[in-house]
Amino acid sequence: MTRDMYGNALVPGYNVDLINVKAGLKELVACGYDDDARRFMVIEHALMRWQRGEEEAAERGAIDRAFHGIDFTSWRRVLAAAMAHAHNIEKEVMAELGATVTDICYDTEFLDDGDTIDLISIGLVVPQGSGQRDLEYYAVNADCHFDRVREHDWLWANVVPHLPTTKADWVDPNQGRAVTQLDRRAACVKPKWVIANEVRDLITRKTVDPNLWAYYAAYDHVVLAQLWGPMSNLPDGIPMWTHDLMQLCEQYPEVKKPEPSDDEHNALADAQWNARLLRRLRDAATNELMSR
Repeated sequence: MTRDMYGNALVPGYNVDLINVKAGLKELVACGYDDDARRFMVIEHALMRWQRGEEEAAERGAIDRAFHGIDFTSWRRVLAAAMAHAHNIEKEVMAELGATVTDICYDTEFLDDGDTIDLISIGLVVPQGSGQRDLEYYAVNADCHFDRVREHDWLWANVVPHLPTTKADWVDPNQGRAVTQLDRRAACVKPKWVIANEVRDLITRKTVDPNLWAYYAAYDHVVLAQLWGPMSNLPDGIPMWTHDLMQLCEQYPEVKKPEPSDDEHNALADAQWNARLLRRLRDAATNELMSR
């Protein structure tokens, strides 16, 4: 199995791009490159390398004009066509299988200093039908400024105990505080770019017409969107806004919120709590409609 530099398995459609090679080669012809069988082989190989997670090497080979490569603009057209066609096929299959789940409940933990918002961890839950296990995702940002997180008293007391760190004993909360680090051996600790790819693929490929939900959602949506940089970089298929559960709570004040979990401020535990609250609010909305 192909792995990245961190040892993570690369799975097409999960953390590397799905590619439809045939669609890409069809676009190659549309770009005017239909006169060289060797060029077809070079581009076919480049698309396959891209699907294996070897993006940089794939692109270098595809645009190497000294060895039957093509111009950069055409390569990007070929790549876009290959990705779009593969994505559309997956969506059609999901729809045929009745994949109509659209809600994604999520939570983030972050460092906010009034100027920047630095992601610490993120949890997502995609509620499934009755009797089915919810789809879940959790990751800790290996690139967060953990020295600043460690110095923040509220984050140290409420968030850091839920993270994989080198501090094993919390009987004395402040013992070893100055030297505590993220435990980068933990599977959930990942570079921000890996988290961005995995979250993008969960939202755009594991759901149909997704709706995002969070509790007091304003900052969460900014943290989520900044996985990919400025808002202009938001990938296709990622909603540009998040529904706020508090708005539904105001609409249905009679709904009792779930009890806080023992892992409050663990991003995944909070996303699970959000999903439980959304179910209760959905039930209230359904009951109201049936009583009309």
